[in-house]
Amino acid sequence: MFRSSGTAQLIADVTGAVVSTGWVASLLPAAADLVTDSLNLIRALLVMGHVLHADETTTRTGATRRWPHVACTDFLTLPHSRTPGPPTPGPARI
Repeated sequence: MFRSSGTAQLIADVTGAVVSTGWVASLLPAAADLVTDSLNLIRALLVMGHVLHADETTTRTGATRRWPHVACTDFLTLPHSRTPGPPTPGPARI
């Protein structure tokens, strides 16, 4: 959901450390593994909730079109970004 260049710039702005976008990108698999359990818990709690708000919009990053989605309650938010390609019919993966 976040670009490596934007994350590298944020690190530089907040800490003063200059990092490469390649270094940031190399951290993504480990970061994804670290949040997997939390995201699964949030998905389960959203499904069990009585009221769920879901929204989709389109945006562009350079020439690439993306479809950010969000599923949320008053207390939980689960963002998801679909990469370019034809829309998948059926319900979004929550």
